[in-house]
Amino acid sequence: MTHAVKYNAVQHQPFEKLWYLCFIIYLIIYFTKVHDLAGIGFLRPGMILTIALTFFFIFSNRIDIVYNKQILLILLFSLLLVIFVPFTRNHYYAFQAAKVMVLMLPFLLSLAVLINDRQRLNSFIWLFVFFTLFNAVYALTHGGRGVSGIVADENDLALFIVTFLPFSFFLLAQRPAFFKKIMLLAIIALSIVAVVATWSRGGFVGLVAMLGVYFWFSKNKAKILFFIAILIGLLFAYGGEEYIDRVSEITEPGEGTAQERIQSWKAGWDMFLDNPLGVGGNNYIVHFSDYQSDWFRRDMWGRVAHSLWFTLIPETGIIGIVIFSSLLITNFKYVFFLRRSFLVKNENNHAHQHDKYYFDLSTTFIASFAGFFAAATFLSVLYYPQFWLLTVLIFAVRNIADRELQQAQRVCN
Repeated sequence: MTHAVKYNAVQHQPFEKLWYLCFIIYLIIYFTKVHDLAGIGFLRPGMILTIALTFFFIFSNRIDIVYNKQILLILLFSLLLVIFVPFTRNHYYAFQAAKVMVLMLPFLLSLAVLINDRQRLNSFIWLFVFFTLFNAVYALTHGGRGVSGIVADENDLALFIVTFLPFSFFLLAQRPAFFKKIMLLAIIALSIVAVVATWSRGGFVGLVAMLGVYFWFSKNKAKILFFIAILIGLLFAYGGEEYIDRVSEITEPGEGTAQERIQSWKAGWDMFLDNPLGVGGNNYIVHFSDYQSDWFRRDMWGRVAHSLWFTLIPETGIIGIVIFSSLLITNFKYVFFLRRSFLVKNENNHAHQHDKYYFDLSTTFIASFAGFFAAATFLSVLYYPQFWLLTVLIFAVRNIADRELQQAQRVCN
């Protein structure tokens, strides 16, 4: 892993500690919406903390972080959405898309700087396990819906769970103490039941894709088959035949909502062909009625694409496609490089894990992306934080692993 960002340690300084505290509070507020539950949303704590994170980053002397390829591509994608605003049919919707991405940047840049060692990485992972548990429990007690924001809708909640559930599998693979192992197994079971409670077909596809990755890469396939058996059991026990019938509609693309999605995707493709540079953020819904087929019996102005890909393609055009594709390629390049870097060969030429932690983490990233993209193919979630967060987390892990490899080499020499 070459070209790692140089690390200017500011640990244990009051400035950095306060920054990290604000970062953690922001995480809790953003992914649990506890301020809405407490009825203090009017105080706008998310906006206050975003301003604080911006301040900390500007005065941290870490502007060098933006020269990393992944960070730079995220900044370019955000800039593209900003440039679109005055040239779109609906300026307000385009502004909202740009605003979402721009306001995400202080959090992403803070993540890139602050998650700078294995201890903090572990804390970050445990936080996301907690967020998964929190949203799963909330869903099970509120009819499959989330609190608000990016998890309010049932499909969005299922997407969140299948994206971050692999981190529970990761911690389980680190052979934790008995109590933690039982707790993680309980979180996994509750999360699977919560996805069933959402009645989200995309969430089900995401679960299957995620477990499929573990089955493909696992040396102990019997263990993964055990989890799949649990999944099937939970589907029948909690969802019943009605849920099974709903999920089975995925295989019937000529009917119901499946056909609506296909027609929406066709409209998005035609929209792109007429506007190869893009129609601008959130402007698919504005142009849809111009491209909808006769299958729809009325004007469907305002209909979303119901797909990350068919939001990306017509809204951001060729430039957006190139940026997003470059990010995808870079992410997987680093994940698989991380995977190879922690495999060494013994005297019998058999590969073994040099550092199980990073090797397992690479599998976790692949499973997380599989769950996310499988579900996101059916949801308009391009401007949601999951993909962008995983991208920056891969950047942070790459740099932590690089430093540990370099330190290990110096000791060997």
